[in-house]
Amino acid sequence: MSQISISAIMPLYNTERYVEAAVRSIQRQTFSDWELLIMDDGSTDGSRKIVEDLAREDSRVRVFASENAGAVAARNRLLAEAKGEYVALMDSDDIAFENRFEVQFNFLETHSDHLLIGSQVLLIDAEDAPLRLGVERFSHEEIDEFHLQRNTGAAIVHPSAMFRLPVVRELGAYREGTFPAEDIDLFLRLAEKGRIANLPQVLLHYRIHAASAGHAKRQRQLEQIREARRQAYSRRGLPWEEPAKPITMSTEDPHALHERWAWWALMGGYPASARKHAWKALRQAPWRPRHWKVMACAMRGY
Repeated sequence: MSQISISAIMPLYNTERYVEAAVRSIQRQTFSDWELLIMDDGSTDGSRKIVEDLAREDSRVRVFASENAGAVAARNRLLAEAKGEYVALMDSDDIAFENRFEVQFNFLETHSDHLLIGSQVLLIDAEDAPLRLGVERFSHEEIDEFHLQRNTGAAIVHPSAMFRLPVVRELGAYREGTFPAEDIDLFLRLAEKGRIANLPQVLLHYRIHAASAGHAKRQRQLEQIREARRQAYSRRGLPWEEPAKPITMSTEDPHALHERWAWWALMGGYPASARKHAWKALRQAPWRPRHWKVMACAMRGY
């Protein structure tokens, strides 16, 4: 099996609206020694045909297909097929900056103690409108402490990450049964073998939209994050205390999504995006004073 520098892996499920742009963003990379492996996980829309057409145009793109088995199985299958020294994670609805591979490859080549490197990301909505930056922690110590202490999510945006393939294979790759917290489980295990970090450069447009932000699996995710943390405490010989009450999420307000995104965009310095989502929030629930408040702030631009 011939060696290349970077294997990008992309699980695919029903993202026909976005997947071509995602693939094209890999094809535009300034770093050219890469392959892109795509696993169609039983899509029922036109996603598979789109990527197969793209693969016929570019021999560096390889497409695999299976019955729907979930993202963990899809990524592990792609990791088994990968030929690269490094693996760049990528989601099928995101957009990589042209220099992403070059910047991350150069960092890992010159920082042998680091096993995984993520980056700052710019959150975008379904129509590519910018909302805000998404990463707040950058050093190994900040990230690992957050993963050990918090039950709210990951400090590294999963599809922004690039890691050393041999180390992840040695760790057993992603563990079945950890979804939808497989990223945090992997980050905790990697942090026990070496350093992980985020670069301050924005290298990815990370898309959020109603389908992803509805958090249909959020309760299970909270439980899986807690379990990943508990196992990490055990591996590291740290004392673990069970929470006094079960971890539960508050019921998502169906009218709060666009209001939240409007505030994000306003605080992120994107008033046009703020006005767009404030207007959507106001149309959904015009009786709510806070929706009028965010609209007034968005119109003023602060």
